[in-house]
Amino acid sequence: MLSKRCSRGHDDIRIEKNGQRACRVCQRDAMRRWRAKNPKRDRRNLLRWRAKNPKACSEAQKRFYKKRPKRCAEITRKYRYGIEPEEWNIKFEAQGKRCAICNTDGKKFKKGPGHGWRTDHDHKTGKFRGILCHPCNVSIGMAQDDPKILQRAAQYLLVNT
Repeated sequence: MLSKRCSRGHDDIRIEKNGQRACRVCQRDAMRRWRAKNPKRDRRNLLRWRAKNPKACSEAQKRFYKKRPKRCAEITRKYRYGIEPEEWNIKFEAQGKRCAICNTDGKKFKKGPGHGWRTDHDHKTGKFRGILCHPCNVSIGMAQDDPKILQRAAQYLLVNT
């Protein structure tokens, strides 16, 4: 009778096309070791696969984002603004977990993509300024980050309300 365990004692055995038995855990560990030893080749292979399989790549990215939206947001903040999750969280705590402009707590946000907290930054320097709700972020963006435009808008509302 054949054992359903690999030599390291894992249960997850499958039969390869060539008839060999393979343990998923051991195979994954071996692949990780190979990637660590061959980062340039691994990157080249990944880029080649992405170029040949754009649809599969897009679907994989969507699945990854759907499973890990918070992690993806952290990665995006690090890449775009150079801030670590801890730095973002410290700033958000300092703001009282509220929008830096309108002071909303975000409980009335719609669910899903396109809603929620935004990382505000200076478009000229790229410097992280604070955390805003989506409407406030759009508002200052439409005003081209110009305080004079926002002051005129505030004056307009005061006079015409």
